[in-house]
Amino acid sequence: MPSPVQPHSLSSQRSDWRVQLLPANGACAIAIEARQGDQWCPVAHPPSAEQIAQDTRLRFGNYVLLPYSNRIGHGQLRASAGGTQQLPANLAGHPHPLHGVGWLHAWQRQPAHAKELRLRLRWPGGPAWPWAFDAEQRWRLLGRRTLQMDVVLTARGPGAMPAGVGWHPYLMAEGAELRLRARRMQTMGTDKLPDGWAPAPAALREGRRTALIDLPELDTSFDGWRGRAQVRWPARRLCLQIEARGALRQRCVIYRPGDQPFFCLEPVSHANNALGQPLHTAAAWGQRWLQPGQSLRGSLRWRLG
Repeated sequence: MPSPVQPHSLSSQRSDWRVQLLPANGACAIAIEARQGDQWCPVAHPPSAEQIAQDTRLRFGNYVLLPYSNRIGHGQLRASAGGTQQLPANLAGHPHPLHGVGWLHAWQRQPAHAKELRLRLRWPGGPAWPWAFDAEQRWRLLGRRTLQMDVVLTARGPGAMPAGVGWHPYLMAEGAELRLRARRMQTMGTDKLPDGWAPAPAALREGRRTALIDLPELDTSFDGWRGRAQVRWPARRLCLQIEARGALRQRCVIYRPGDQPFFCLEPVSHANNALGQPLHTAAAWGQRWLQPGQSLRGSLRWRLG
């Protein structure tokens, strides 16, 4: 049976945000809510009590992605010019390792002040990821209207480590409108791996606000994103301004799975399956290499409009 979960809360009387995280369960956020008058409204889609009790981690959503995002095709990691490194699948029924290792392991809470949660993961290296690394994430309340999430990934060796980071929020889908600019998107094969590039939908290329329901079903990476987006829920009188910084500023993944009550707008440092590409392609798709002691940093800021 899954072990009992113990949430850690971040809230303040002077903030219109409150968050609940599960450090022992991949540091997943099971609640991200905004205050409207005397009510708290979900911004991120919360998992059900049953999903929490059964630790259905993929459906928690709202976790950090590291040391890579999305999929590595069939676990064939192009670790060097000389060949590949085979990684095992990490989720039943999925042939491609998914979302890294951070969401599947316990994080340790670190000392912080009342308006901040700090969590640390020290990965020693192993079959799921051969290189050792340290990772830290911070959740911060900035003023009344802003929630900021920071991630730092630091390589510890041996040798240079391929690296990527991202955030994986499950946003409420019902009645949502989306506005962002993106130049192109990866096309996906039936195996859920990219097989080319195509122009982004016109509303996204032109930066027009569009109802989420009017977009096609999506599960793909977008290039040329400018690190800014807006999500509105007119019926709920709620508007979310999104700003990505650092390594998260140029690319994002949009996952809109049809009739599900959630969708994802994931700022990421590299395109899908970048780490499974030949080295020259991987670099063009955003893959980074970190020498021991080097770090990759990104921030995601959510502001209530």
